[in-house]
Amino acid sequence: MTDTTTAPAKGDFAAASGTICPPRSHLASDARRLDLAGTWDFTLTTSGRSVTGTMPVPAHWVLQDDGRWGSPAYTNVSYPFPLDPPHVPDANPTGHYRRTVTLPADWPTGGSNRLRLLGVESEATVTLNGAVLGLTRGSRLTREFDLGDALRPGDNVLEITVRQWSPGSYLEDQDQWWLPGIFRDVELLHRPDGGLEDVWLRADFDPATGEGLLAPEFAGAPAWPVTLSCPELGLQVAWDGPDDVAPLAVPGGEPWSAETPRLYDVTVGNAAETVALRVGFRRSAIVDGVWQVNGRPVTLPGVNRHETHPRRGRVFDEEAARADLALMKAYNVNTIRTSHYPPHPRLLDLCDEVGLYVMLENDYETHGFEHIGWEGNPSSDPRWRDALLDRMRRTVERDKNHASVIAWSLGNEAHTGPNLAAAAAWTRDRDPSRPIHYEGDHEAAYTDVYSRMYPTVEEVALVLEHDAGPVASPTHEASRASAEDAARIRTQPYFLCEYVHAMGTGPGGIEGYVDAMAHPRHAGGCVWEWRDHALERLLPDGTRAFAYGGDFGEAVHDGNFVCDGLVNAVSRPGAGLVAWANLVAPVVASVDAAGVAEVRSRLAHADIADGLLRWECVGADRTLTGDVPLPRLAPGASVTVSLGIDPDALAAADAVTVAVLDPRTPGIAPREPREIDPATGEPRLPAVGEQTDAGRVVHVAQWVRPNDPGTTPETPAGAREATPDTPAGASGATPGTADGPAGADAGAEPPAWVRALRPVVFRAPTDNDRGHRPSDADRWADARLDLLEHRVVGRNATGITLRSGVPDAARRIDTHLTWAATPDGVRVRATMVPSGDWPTLPRLGLTVDLGPAWAEAAVRWYGLGPTENYPDLAGGVRVGTFAAPGIDDLWAPEIRPQEAGHRGGLRRLTLEGAGRLEVEIDPHAEGRRPGFSLARWTPQQLAAAPHAEDLPDPSGVWLTLDARHAGIGTASCGPATDPQFRVAAEPVTLTFTVRG
Repeated sequence: MTDTTTAPAKGDFAAASGTICPPRSHLASDARRLDLAGTWDFTLTTSGRSVTGTMPVPAHWVLQDDGRWGSPAYTNVSYPFPLDPPHVPDANPTGHYRRTVTLPADWPTGGSNRLRLLGVESEATVTLNGAVLGLTRGSRLTREFDLGDALRPGDNVLEITVRQWSPGSYLEDQDQWWLPGIFRDVELLHRPDGGLEDVWLRADFDPATGEGLLAPEFAGAPAWPVTLSCPELGLQVAWDGPDDVAPLAVPGGEPWSAETPRLYDVTVGNAAETVALRVGFRRSAIVDGVWQVNGRPVTLPGVNRHETHPRRGRVFDEEAARADLALMKAYNVNTIRTSHYPPHPRLLDLCDEVGLYVMLENDYETHGFEHIGWEGNPSSDPRWRDALLDRMRRTVERDKNHASVIAWSLGNEAHTGPNLAAAAAWTRDRDPSRPIHYEGDHEAAYTDVYSRMYPTVEEVALVLEHDAGPVASPTHEASRASAEDAARIRTQPYFLCEYVHAMGTGPGGIEGYVDAMAHPRHAGGCVWEWRDHALERLLPDGTRAFAYGGDFGEAVHDGNFVCDGLVNAVSRPGAGLVAWANLVAPVVASVDAAGVAEVRSRLAHADIADGLLRWECVGADRTLTGDVPLPRLAPGASVTVSLGIDPDALAAADAVTVAVLDPRTPGIAPREPREIDPATGEPRLPAVGEQTDAGRVVHVAQWVRPNDPGTTPETPAGAREATPDTPAGASGATPGTADGPAGADAGAEPPAWVRALRPVVFRAPTDNDRGHRPSDADRWADARLDLLEHRVVGRNATGITLRSGVPDAARRIDTHLTWAATPDGVRVRATMVPSGDWPTLPRLGLTVDLGPAWAEAAVRWYGLGPTENYPDLAGGVRVGTFAAPGIDDLWAPEIRPQEAGHRGGLRRLTLEGAGRLEVEIDPHAEGRRPGFSLARWTPQQLAAAPHAEDLPDPSGVWLTLDARHAGIGTASCGPATDPQFRVAAEPVTLTFTVRG
């Protein structure tokens, strides 16, 4: 059956017109199909100017031929055209695609023929042999046209006219690149008479009986009988007519879950057509406010996933998609939210196969209406109702057969209104088996899950830990929920559809969010987001580099906000992913000073079999190792095991590490830097998500010996404000005393780099530092931290006194740097005493340029690693000895350069290149150990460069020892750095021995 309404006029609200076929499942059928991918003739018209050539299909025309066909544009919230719904500008880039389709000689006669478009941005008019078939909108949704009598034997001329902007663009403001073109498959389909127009096998699992349930539904008028066959389950059923069709009990049907992705191959056929489905028996339900899968509570550690590739954009590539999902599984992801549209249908086949829960989101967002107070927002405007319902129908109908899809989401950031409520009502009626999600329903009026994005940890507790009162902070719209609404909200699962914004260096502050997921009503959440959306661009010198908003000349854009992934554009995991993966691990361990470990399963459905606990007893000069096989653990079970470490080794150890290894799931190849055995130099345990000889590292835990209780406190005793007349070694410390370098030798000569050490308080602002207004970066700029200057105010044979300050302010730091000979080196003590109205600081430490001769130095350190880490970004790191072949392996500049590469908990640092340089931190010098970083650019150079390729040629190597370094937070889109991880302008001391 088709809708043959006339084509809509320009600027109307319709979703489609013409010979439109009802939406249906995307099925694997033996009916004839012709793939129309390939090279098409193409003409692009922009503002009256036309360019003609050829264009691959599928592809985005703006990503072809380095700008010949226009350029991509990125916006987060803003529409890149006037907000005048449903109208769009007359200057509307329009691509005219044309090709000859030769119908094979054996193409079936009878029945009907269709053209299927899987994805076109944003509006397409289809013409076949001169006959206009119709128009469609909804860029990331499937549409089928009935070709009727327009298709003829032999050659056919198919034309598809694609307009970049359309009324549908108002419904697709989704924090992404605007990428016009035919970017998914185009197919010619034959529909046989009496064929299976649509098949829905509702595959349920009854946890009470342990039986699978299969309820078939057939659309249209199939030829009877219809047969269902699943040899593995011994199913062979034939129905002679629609009245015979009834649900089937499947006693042997094992349940599907993300932990146990059990699928069965089922065929459904009749005389006209056979379709193949992969069926998983699965129940997704909310019971007493708890989200359950197959009758067991689940927590959903997930990520938001856009379809993006730096060269192809949203064009699907199965090999890349498989690798993407495998990388997710390696890093303990078990859920994806398809932000903010349905993906290519093949991706859901892969999610069924590899085991990932999917919150499938409708192709709908109207965020830009926020700029006008949501006036005229399509969610509330009745003129948009049919278009919104059309989008939701196409979303649900296409993907309803997938076991991985455990929830429908109505869209994203489109405020609220009756059209969304209508979409929820239609969805609930069509498919009551899946919960309905939409974050903007802050009153829980029409959804089943209470969802939030970027709340503080304290706000999470308002819902989960309180029986009454507000459910959000006073600044959030959800705080206006009535008492009745709040009570209803507290009966629903709590879900963070977006949290811990992974932009740039970070995210920090993950722990509190994960800790809250222990609450039975907390269903987990999805980090924003999985991957950077950076696109490749051609530079004037002929090289290629990553680009973000504004790099293609867009007048309206949102800069590098599109680069906010746990992995970068080419799949390189960041430290934030390692930290998150360790915190949400499905199996977690702990270990104590006695070498006793506890291992606990967080899984809901799968046993842990053949697991291994690998331990390390970590010392400065020796690391002992061993393996302990784990017994089979049922879901939720735990076990306590003794590692059997020699008591003398334990007594001397700085730390004991345990890692849970899973031999069944592959990890990624280990990357530099690596943990090494300090005695042999051989590589040891890699990071979470990486592969060992015995399996993937799932989780790492560590006991660390507390600092010696006699350690000098954070603020040195007797610290006082220094003056230019204070001799070197003052501020409560006299060389040669217990407060100064023990065993000091007057006149000891330190290396030249020690004498060149200077205080540092500035870091190149991270994307999170730039968040909020005024941001931390704004405050640091106002305080001129990047302009810190120094003068020597005192000097003698055992040290110097420095006064540092910033222009036009009475802010200063008095530094007393002393040194003394020891039997194997020179012991250095630096006391820094700030005074004046400093803001909280990004760091407080010492820095020096070691010179370009050290650019190729190999690096080894005994401290926290292997990844970069900060006070609020330390999940998954551990005390150990780590090595990297070069300084550049310690960090790589983000697309927009910023602070990175810091590693805390430092005990010893060694560089080998232009000689040998070793820094050993005095174990009794600090209540907290310092950190270090090595970079080939100064913080000022990093801060000034808009892109990595804009950095100047490196001219030195800057070593920084940070007595204090601030946390990272998630303020790029979320809470700021927690006060406990900020750095106050207070006196600090660093004491260390240098050798070489």
